[in-house]
Amino acid sequence: MKAACYSRRLGRLRQPRLKTAKSPPAPAVASTSAPERQSGDPAAQPQTPLAFPNERYWGAVGALAGLIVALLLLAAYFSDRGGGVDEIGLFNPTYVDLHYGKIAYPIYGDFETMVVHPPLHYKIIAAFMRRGLTYYYAEATPALLMLLFGIVLVVRGPFPAPAKMALLCGLAAPTAWLANPGLEMFGMRPENHLNAAWLAGSIALESGRLTNWNLKWLFAGAFLVTYASGIHYYAAPALLGVLVYMLWAIAQNGWRRASKPLLAMSAGGLLFGVPYLLLFLIPDWHAIVAMLRTIPREGIWTILQTHIAEYHYLAPRLNGGPWLKLPFLLGIPLVLLSTPILSVFPPIRGLLLASLPLQLFVLLFASHKHAYYFVHEVSIYCIALVAGAAMLADRFLAKLPRQLVWRRVVLTVGAVMLGAGMLLTKWDTKHSAILPEPREQEAEVARAAGKEMLGPNARVGSRLSLWYASGAAHWYNISLDLLWTKLPAQFNVGGYASRLDALAETTHMSDDSRNGRNASLASWYADGSLHLGGFFFAQVNSDLNYLLLRGAPSPQVTGFALKQGQLYRFLEDHAGPYTVISLACPLAEAENYREAPFSSLLYLPKGDQAARAIVTALLQPIGSPSYASLHPDCKVVEEIHGVLIFVDRRELVEKMRREDQTIRFYRSLSDVPAAAAQNPEYRSRNSEDSGALHARSSF
Repeated sequence: MKAACYSRRLGRLRQPRLKTAKSPPAPAVASTSAPERQSGDPAAQPQTPLAFPNERYWGAVGALAGLIVALLLLAAYFSDRGGGVDEIGLFNPTYVDLHYGKIAYPIYGDFETMVVHPPLHYKIIAAFMRRGLTYYYAEATPALLMLLFGIVLVVRGPFPAPAKMALLCGLAAPTAWLANPGLEMFGMRPENHLNAAWLAGSIALESGRLTNWNLKWLFAGAFLVTYASGIHYYAAPALLGVLVYMLWAIAQNGWRRASKPLLAMSAGGLLFGVPYLLLFLIPDWHAIVAMLRTIPREGIWTILQTHIAEYHYLAPRLNGGPWLKLPFLLGIPLVLLSTPILSVFPPIRGLLLASLPLQLFVLLFASHKHAYYFVHEVSIYCIALVAGAAMLADRFLAKLPRQLVWRRVVLTVGAVMLGAGMLLTKWDTKHSAILPEPREQEAEVARAAGKEMLGPNARVGSRLSLWYASGAAHWYNISLDLLWTKLPAQFNVGGYASRLDALAETTHMSDDSRNGRNASLASWYADGSLHLGGFFFAQVNSDLNYLLLRGAPSPQVTGFALKQGQLYRFLEDHAGPYTVISLACPLAEAENYREAPFSSLLYLPKGDQAARAIVTALLQPIGSPSYASLHPDCKVVEEIHGVLIFVDRRELVEKMRREDQTIRFYRSLSDVPAAAAQNPEYRSRNSEDSGALHARSSF
């Protein structure tokens, strides 16, 4: 009975009839792995000594997998969260979906839709937040779960041990070696999530090919690759990877025998593709096309030059060794290095072919270059390096006596060294503290500080990145009125600012001015039209540093500063030993301002004179001479004395979470409620209906 069941199973796999009871045992050393022999792929025929023995070496694979799981968990749930301006701006669609039940991007002007990116990644994060995860943990979970799923697929897949080690390295490479404070792999940006799904799908498709076109593997692989292509627009060419396997199935098996594999891959792709088409692409097609048309169209040579320029910019910021930094320094596209290596590595040759459409599209056709887009080529390059090292080791070990023992030892030692090296690289980057304690998103600390400074119903005007961190209950994008529109000669920025509780400003694009007067919030602060009302100095993400500016001097300036996990509060006191000073300086001097434990920059608009910036610093007591006298090229904008007190960071954040009300977003300043912060009746009414949409002009 068992023999009959086994025979039927073999028939389903389209294999020749085999004897099951008396077949001779497999030789101790085989020239190819078992999956390669079953596949029927001519390229997978014996190629001694570049093939690998039919042993799994679970010690080596398990050790590497365990170390990589530890790396990913530490990076996702126990590390400081950087990410720059995108980290805090792209939280907006998730926030709106969480609080209003629909995806939109109002700080970007999209009050009804979200088409800057496809909304999938942001809706998933909102779903995790609805289930109780906080901002910090929810944003990391989609990428983490997909990476862990990819590890499971590798470990269970039909690959020889060296190929498994290479694939495991590829899944973790962006986290270990590409990530830095400006490139957060577990933040709001979707690329790490996308890369994990793309690799997991490619691994599943290759597993299906190696197991004689197993239908379950093929279905799962096509679903995951299609899912990945829906996370970001530039990933659409990843779908051609599924086409690679479809053509391969036809070429190897013929149309008739390939019908079931083709149906399995089609069904997997359509399971995600049809809902994606009906729920997003078709309803928002015109908005999507209009948005994509705003991306500059450039020639291949210009795009390639931009790609290489990004390499040069990133090279000194990479955590990896010379094997990664050198190609970036030399401007050699990684796909040109990984392709020849993997082309002579039979166990995952199909994965290489399927990865080329996405890699080549990013290299040659993606005119909007973002450093996050490099995650795919870094992953494949890492896979190629580990696979290449394994091939070289196999060449050498094949000549030794007791080669199986040596292979086991070398692979195990290599796996431990590789995994430990990746883990220690992340731990020792000096870019982020890895601490075994509950974490909160730094933006939540900034928001809690803003609400303490401005009150629970504050009306705040700012540019995109400070919509949340500034503590606003009512938020308006002042760029529409102050920076992107030509201002009349009689315009009074102080009067404008008085209609809000504060104008918040941060470093990113603080010199942007298209108002015909070469003026910005920073320049109005420098010339005395605006006055300091408060500030927040961040610890990790410098784009969370902000100043709160007002049209009239504040009765008491307050501020918060975060350092090494400790939050400090500044209170203005004329007899206080601490000083907050703002200096308008030449740019070089401002950027090298290192005496202060806390400082931030606002760049002034470029004019006829040399580039300048405002540095605002919180200074410790030093006596004489004053800091202003130490910087004679700088002009004092404002100087305030006060005291510092310790604040319980977690208690402040927990208070904000309990008492926070839903932020409302407005299309025009006239729609912002008048004197919201001072009107108790409005505060009471607003707290009762804070979850409702505010007419046509706001959320």
